[in-house]
Amino acid sequence: MRKINICFLILLLLTGCYGVEEQELTPLAELTIGNPTDVINADLGIELVFDAQVSSANDQTVKYEWAYGTPNPSSSAVYPIKGDLKVISTDPNIRYTFTRVGNYIMRLKIDNGESIVFKFYTLNVNSGLDEGILILNTDDQDHSLLTFIKTRTPEEEEEGAQEIYEDIVGMINPGIEITKGVDLYIANKNSEGNYPDLVVSSADDKGSIISMDPRNFELKKVLKVEELYPGVKCLNFAGFSSSASGRYTMMNGTDGAIYRYDLLTNDVALRTDSRNLGVEKAYYGTFDDDHYHFFYKESVIYAPSYAKIDSTSVANGSSLTDYKIVNMVFRRRGSRELWVITRRKSDNNIVLHKMSSTFTQYAKRLDYAETEPMAMDENSEMITTRRSAQMYYNYDNKVYRWDYASRIPTINSKPAITPPAGEEITTLGRSYDENYLYVGTYNPARSGKKGSLYIYDFATQNLVKSYEGIVDKPVKILYKYRM
Repeated sequence: MRKINICFLILLLLTGCYGVEEQELTPLAELTIGNPTDVINADLGIELVFDAQVSSANDQTVKYEWAYGTPNPSSSAVYPIKGDLKVISTDPNIRYTFTRVGNYIMRLKIDNGESIVFKFYTLNVNSGLDEGILILNTDDQDHSLLTFIKTRTPEEEEEGAQEIYEDIVGMINPGIEITKGVDLYIANKNSEGNYPDLVVSSADDKGSIISMDPRNFELKKVLKVEELYPGVKCLNFAGFSSSASGRYTMMNGTDGAIYRYDLLTNDVALRTDSRNLGVEKAYYGTFDDDHYHFFYKESVIYAPSYAKIDSTSVANGSSLTDYKIVNMVFRRRGSRELWVITRRKSDNNIVLHKMSSTFTQYAKRLDYAETEPMAMDENSEMITTRRSAQMYYNYDNKVYRWDYASRIPTINSKPAITPPAGEEITTLGRSYDENYLYVGTYNPARSGKKGSLYIYDFATQNLVKSYEGIVDKPVKILYKYRM
């Protein structure tokens, strides 16, 4: 009976539709955004005026809503927004002055009574000093400068806007000087997508560490390490870490101990389990977004990220008793590996060791006697890139390219890069996108500023650009990326 009733109803419905003419639906009035850009750039403290150039297919008044918010790095959405949006305008054009530097997402909502359209933009609120190359450099009197080479927009290049800021610290913070600059470090991104600190260490009489806001170079704090730990200065920063207890960079001191520099409080603390280690050098490697800290002396490597140094674990010292460490490099592609270049004490053979991904044991990968002197020593600066399975390093004012598992180039090997005659290589660096190698040099015969920067393509080793005679002796080169 139920089936019969359903069939009868269907027949009635079909009968009711018979003879009704088809009618076309009236299309909704379209909204069109004429300005094709997906990026809005605003200057800090200067009113932003922006027109999306909206046109509507009907005569009704178009309603506008401009709102912006903070990106959510943990979301996979194309335009992920964290928290609430702040509405800044209901007019066709934006006229708004931003008071905080940063990267945001702008959302435009338009409604003509028939259609509603959303448009999202990347919003950059710029300080004017947002992105570029930093060179820590020092003259013959130990006076150090932080020189900034700004990455200019095409419009700024066309206008001839200033590119090189010789003393960016002194320009922004009159009266603040750096003496005997040693190292330079920019902390890695935090959960908000920003980095909190740009720090410069020095070997002045107080062991000063200068902390600045990396967005605009404004001074945050000058920490005098020797007032806390007499006689101690920072030799090297050794990468970024975060934990439940804070955000920090590790560093090795002139006393051979390991210290932790807190990036939230701008204070320094001794790792008490490292008090008597006598470490001589610090090194850190990165793989994806992870940082790995290593401290070492002649035949022992310490990895304090993995355990207390005074425990019975491998962090008590990964020992290479029969070998003398020459250098080390952390692989950036393929797998997480630390390669350690050593000489065996008994016969001076070159032996390459690959440390396991958990940094608990070594595997000998290559063992050979020299037929020609190796073109590498403890002063070679190792530069890796995700763009290549090979890495670059400097030796005797040349730059060599090396594949980790192969024999190390010798003094008769052809270098990948040779800077112009008279240029002494003092430091290496790389661009943030890892496409370019930075070579910092010093030419004692040059008049005026004796330091230069040469930029080479990682893949081809071709010279891309040079800045000659713009700094004193380069100590450290980093790229300050846009937040």
